[in-house]
Amino acid sequence: MKFISPKILVLGLSTTITALIFSCAVQTPQSIYEQGIKNLQRGNYKSAINNLTQVIEQEPNLADAYVNRGIARDESGDSLGAIEDYTQAISLAPENEVAYYNRANAYQKSGNFKLALENYNKAIEIQPLYAYAYGNRGITNYSLGNFQQAVQDLEKAANLLAQNGELVKSLTFSSPSSPSLNAEINFEW
Repeated sequence: MKFISPKILVLGLSTTITALIFSCAVQTPQSIYEQGIKNLQRGNYKSAINNLTQVIEQEPNLADAYVNRGIARDESGDSLGAIEDYTQAISLAPENEVAYYNRANAYQKSGNFKLALENYNKAIEIQPLYAYAYGNRGITNYSLGNFQQAVQDLEKAANLLAQNGELVKSLTFSSPSSPSLNAEINFEW
């Protein structure tokens, strides 16, 4: 919380001058946003949603606030609200691959694999090195019965992670819509 130094308000009443000293805490959209992110990271989703809603009310064109509120909504079980937030973020920042990726995850979680696939494709189109988008697209392709494409996507994800310094001996992705649906790839090094 950012505090402003005390302000002095001077009111003139006939020949008497009355001074009123007051101080007030001012929360900027940036400080509220930062608090929202902290709440999101701590798993305090309701507080994160409240913080990020305040930011959006003050800064309605801040795409990242919509993305992060979408994550908090999704984590608290409101997939439809999350999809609305990701869609708003995309309308504000059409090249925001994270918004497409998260919207794809929400669609996948709700069982809408075709829309999930479209959004993973867009995230990858914007950011061709997005390893997690390839991994989750692989799970989506698996769910749609596109087994060859699923394996290609999962291998691509593992290779990208390895290129980023993450040594991958095996890679397991779980479907958000069906936690029992897993894909695993083992690598020989």
